[in-house]
Amino acid sequence: MIRYPNVIPECNVDTAFVEMLGYSFPNHAASIHQVCSILEKQKPNKICIGFIDDDKKKPGYISNFESLNKSAYFSILKHSSLNQYLVIAKPAMDKVIFKMCQELDIDLSQYGFPKEFNAFLAQTKREGIRTNPKFKNLLNTIKQKNLPDIQMVKSFCYNLIAL
Repeated sequence: MIRYPNVIPECNVDTAFVEMLGYSFPNHAASIHQVCSILEKQKPNKICIGFIDDDKKKPGYISNFESLNKSAYFSILKHSSLNQYLVIAKPAMDKVIFKMCQELDIDLSQYGFPKEFNAFLAQTKREGIRTNPKFKNLLNTIKQKNLPDIQMVKSFCYNLIAL
């Protein structure tokens, strides 16, 4: 069992997304503030990737990061002096997944999820979403569609932290 303590997703949906990318057992954090706290405590030469939502209120630590790459759904940032990176879901991972399903014509009801966003959001906010087999199947379907945004994040992470 491989663990990825240097891959730090902020919530259950982000963690499920990271696991879909192939990083089983990441260092799950409960909030954007906790992700930043974990990053701040890392050794300066250690490569770390945080996965966060584009929240309106961000910790001051994020001001140390500069943009490397952008897509419709993600921004990738690098710390100005450390080997730390952030993958930011715009505006939030659950909304990104919902929009990707719309873009890819994926019928959410085939996976047991409602087609209306607020109802979908209510289900993704449940703690068990990370291990929900239907949600994992949905994420794998998105992954198989080879959306450029997913490929950008996947290849970026793989270049830093090999599976």
